[in-house]
Order: sequence, then C-alpha cells, then structure tokens
Amino acid sequence: MKTIILSICILISALNLHAQDLFGSLTGKYANQEGFSATHLTNDLFDLYLKKKQVEPGSAVYETLKKLNRITVISQNSFGAQENQGKMKETLSAVQDEIMNYYKDPAFSLLKTENRMGEVIKVYLKKNGDKVNTLSMVSSSPTRLTMVELSGDIDLTRVSDISGALNVRGLENLNKINGTSNTFVFQGVDMNQLEDQRIFWEQYSDNLKDLPYPQMNIEMLRRQKELTEKHNEMTEKHREIVIKQQELANKYGRQPIFLSTPGDTNVVYYINDKKVDSEKFKSINPEDIESVSVIKAEQGKKNKKSEIRIITRKK
Repeated sequence: MKTIILSICILISALNLHAQDLFGSLTGKYANQEGFSATHLTNDLFDLYLKKKQVEPGSAVYETLKKLNRITVISQNSFGAQENQGKMKETLSAVQDEIMNYYKDPAFSLLKTENRMGEVIKVYLKKNGDKVNTLSMVSSSPTRLTMVELSGDIDLTRVSDISGALNVRGLENLNKINGTSNTFVFQGVDMNQLEDQRIFWEQYSDNLKDLPYPQMNIEMLRRQKELTEKHNEMTEKHREIVIKQQELANKYGRQPIFLSTPGDTNVVYYINDKKVDSEKFKSINPEDIESVSVIKAEQGKKNKKSEIRIITRKK
C-alpha cells in the first residue's frame, strides 16, 4: 500500500514538474517580451481568489477548484506599437511552436480540434486509468495564442465554471472547451483584440507624458480611448445579436430569417399559401411554425421576386 501511495505521489509530482518546466522555459525566454503574460497558481493560492470572489464553500465551483492541484495560463499576442509588430509576431510563432511541441508528448491525447472564425482550438487530455488528471486548451489565431492547463481530479462538465470564480485573464477561454464561448468576430475585429487594445492604451499613457507636447498627446489618447470604448460597445451589441441568432438556430434547426420594416420589396411573403404583408409575417408565433421555405428569384429575370413561405402547425 505504501508503495502504491508513493508511486501516485511521484506521478503527480512528475506531472507538475513537467508543466513547471514549460512554464519556466517560456517565462525565462519571453517574460520581458511585449504581449506575453503567464500565471501559475497552485491549490494553496485558490483560497485567496475564492474569498475575493465570495465563492460559497460547498458550491459546485468551490468543490471543482478544491480538486485541482494547479492552473497554468500562458498567452502571447502580437498587438502593440507598429515598430514592434515584426518582433511580436516572431515571439508569437516561437511560443506557439514550443507549446505545441509540449503536447506532442504521447502521454497527451487530443480530445477536440476546431477551427472557428480563424481561431484554432485544441483540447488535450492526460489520463490515469479512467480519471482525467490534466486538461489543456490551446487557442490560437494570427494575433493571439492562449494556453490554459488544469491539473488534478478534473470533471470535464464543470471546468467552464472556473473562469467565473477566479479573476485570472485567459481563463475565460475554458468556455471554448464545450463550445460555450461568447467570443465572436465582427467586421474583422474580435473581442480579444479589443481587450488587447484597451490594455495597450493603459500601458502607453504614461509614456506619452514624456514626449513633446504631453498635453496634446494625452488628449489624443483620451479621444482614441473613447473611440475604442464606443467600438467595444457596438461590438458587444452585435455579439448579443449573434448569440440570439445561434439560440434560434439551435432551437429550430435552421438559421433565423430577420425582416426589416416595411420589408424587402423584392420579397413576397406567404403564410399557408396566402400572400401577406411583412408586418403580419413578422408577427407570427415561432411556436406555430411547422416549416419555412425560401425560393430565390432567378438571376437575370425581370419582375421576378423571391418568396418566403411559412406553413403553420394544424391546431
């Protein structure tokens, strides 16, 4: 029995040391590089975050965290001053290569890989028998790389709850493991880039004071921050619309049709084969819909309009 317990302790220590080797290697090489950040939390530090967030003992997220041994978060982005772009992209590529080589270890198995709107998500597992003792998520895009690794007794159904309990930047990426992330891209700008931009302005505000005409520089910074905040607000509104669209698509098994008042004059609307105006078409209860068909107008034919037809359920 003592031999078994000792073997388990040695195994856990080896796993933690392996992760610490990666953490130590990356921080040793890139800690002073712009855009790099790294966090390594062991379970003796979790209580500080739990108290700060007022997480109730006995709650599901509390129990999930108590079963973990450590959390490691490493990220690198290439957003910054224009003159630093080349160096930052080189660093991003180097960090990505080292992390992906780390997961080539045969002890890891690939659970999931997904390419979503230019972002590649990979989820890796390391198991001991039937139990998952290491869960890793690597998210990469042309401008950002994030690695989140959890070690301990891991419940795959509860890991997304951790991001709300610990105020650690990067943990929000855990939502992507089960496809519950609310990060979207709109008109070429994603939410992570906006967050990077906000941090960029904060970091450089002090530097501007040392340049000629400091008051003018600070005023320009203030205006830029206002524009960024407005852009962020608009993006958030678009994000809410996309979430609603996805909810409707999941519910009805098809992408929703959105109409603007007074309606597209090049589209004719029908309910149960009866022609109706756009207002009546929009007012129909979705629960009453049995089927929807869209007939597009043939290109090149004049006076030919597209049709949207709804058949309602029989009551």
